[in-house]
Amino acid sequence: MSTHPDQESLCAHADGAVPEPARAALEAHLAECPPCRRALAELKSVSKLVAGLPRAELPVGFLARLERR
Repeated sequence: MSTHPDQESLCAHADGAVPEPARAALEAHLAECPPCRRALAELKSVSKLVAGLPRAELPVGFLARLERR
């Protein structure tokens, strides 16, 4: 990977959702790029925080009202 990965690719990697061979190319880039490693570490930290939040229940009919708007 000669250029820096986009935010979407880093987010997918943080979630373990990058398929081969893209994962291998991304990991090779990360091995050589401290700024991208730092960005990935930050994304993983945020993912852990979000995963620990309680799930909110939507009020009855909320999605239907949202779709109408």
